[in-house]
Parts: sequence; structure tokens; C-alpha cells
Amino acid sequence: MHDRILQAIFRVIDEINLQRPKRSKLAKSEGTKLAELDSLGMANFLVLAEQEINKEFGRGVNLLEEGSLVDGFERQTIGSAVGIIERLLERDSDD
Repeated sequence: MHDRILQAIFRVIDEINLQRPKRSKLAKSEGTKLAELDSLGMANFLVLAEQEINKEFGRGVNLLEEGSLVDGFERQTIGSAVGIIERLLERDSDD
């Protein structure tokens, strides 16, 4: 599941990078800090990530739920985002 989520997030990064100047493109790496995004970029990331996860898994996640990804986003990385999404998907499949 981790790799599928990571690839979905990398597709999100590709989409975001289309809108960014060449010198400020986000690296497709688990260590990339989401703090590199401004508030509009973060909102865009959240919406696109929810859409990609829905496409990939056929069910949605709410990344604003319980502040899951937003709380402390300046410390979040792509890798930590993948972990949060993985936990949300696993929790929702247990219901």
C-alpha cells in the first residue's frame, strides 16, 4: 500500500510542479518538506492528494480530518504524508 500511495503523491507533485518556476520545483522524494509550499500550494496539495488517493484506491480520505496532515505541516514531509494517508486508509478499511 505504501508504494501505491507514494506513487499517487508523486503524481500530485508532478501536477504542482507544472505551476512552479523551474528553480522551485518540489523533489519527488520522501524527504521533501511540505513547508516548501505556501498556503495556496498546501491547499492545492491537499485537494489533489485526496483526488489521487480516491482514484488509486476507489475510496476517499479526508486529509483535513482531525488535522491529520495540516497540523504541523511545516514539519511534514512527503514520507510522513504517505504514512498519514496509509493510516487513514487502514483505519477506514477496519470500519
